[in-house]
Amino acid sequence: MAQDGRRDPRQPGCILRANLRLRTLEQELHRTNKALRELAIENTLLQGKIRRRLTGPIRGTRLPAEVKRFIVRAVTEAKNSGMPLETS
Repeated sequence: MAQDGRRDPRQPGCILRANLRLRTLEQELHRTNKALRELAIENTLLQGKIRRRLTGPIRGTRLPAEVKRFIVRAVTEAKNSGMPLETS
């Protein structure tokens, strides 16, 4: 211990705790960055859907060929952006 009652930061226990905390923060940062990247991709794809007027209910409606092509392009764009096919 240091003379003022605090632990000496050069002691092995303090170094191990600091390394563990650093590793934990790095993992947390990685998870946060991954989530932000996924949100950015989703936002970009949503903007593309809005731009192509693909938002809104289409269930049970026969779609014109032009709309089908837009949907195929949107899914292809999502796949190319790194999103899994099921999600895109």
